[in-house]
Amino acid sequence: MTPLTVFRHHYTPENQNILIQFPVGTLGDTLAWMPYAARFAQNRRLYLGPGRKPGEDQPA
Repeated sequence: MTPLTVFRHHYTPENQNILIQFPVGTLGDTLAWMPYAARFAQNRRLYLGPGRKPGEDQPA
């Protein structure tokens, strides 16, 4: 009996713009994750850019 493939996904981020969205209000966590995000981008040959959720630049 052969295994049945139910789902297959091929992820190719090379030369793509990728957003890694960090939670707001957790500066320490964000700073700690930055080296890992940079290494992820370097290993996968993709582009990371700064981003934020819509409305985050508006004062509360």
